[in-house]
Amino acid sequence: MKVGLLSDSHDNEAAVVAAVEVFRGHGVATLIHCGDVIGGSTLDLLRGFRVSVCLGNNDDSRTLEAAAVRIGGAFAPVLDIRIGGKKFFVAHGDRPGPLTAALTARRHDYVLYGHTHRKDDRREGKTRLINPGALYRAAEYSVAIIDTGTDALEFIEIRC
Repeated sequence: MKVGLLSDSHDNEAAVVAAVEVFRGHGVATLIHCGDVIGGSTLDLLRGFRVSVCLGNNDDSRTLEAAAVRIGGAFAPVLDIRIGGKKFFVAHGDRPGPLTAALTARRHDYVLYGHTHRKDDRREGKTRLINPGALYRAAEYSVAIIDTGTDALEFIEIRC
């Protein structure tokens, strides 16, 4: 199963629309947003996907929760979810404690984060730590797609 990963969109509508087109073109039906969405209208652009979103340091939890419900998605301050037979932990990354705890516990296949606006892909034991990059205030806008069946990860530059 292909899962689209995005983060730090900061209401950059043009970049989110371009990312949606990339995800659709790659046959992605499930998205994880690693926080700093900002406004609920940005989540509306993700309608039609199965969306899970965590809280970023610039987000308002009530706004995101209402928007996630509106599009049939899921919202939590941090996510501990199973997709495609794999366990994902998602935290924005502005507070390293939850990420460190998830990596130390070694119970997840993937630990995802955002906040730094920089791509990252590395392994900590059996766990893969991934930051898809950002769709705002970055030298290169990017998203990522992970194939849970093959563990293949592709970073994709977003042009808008």
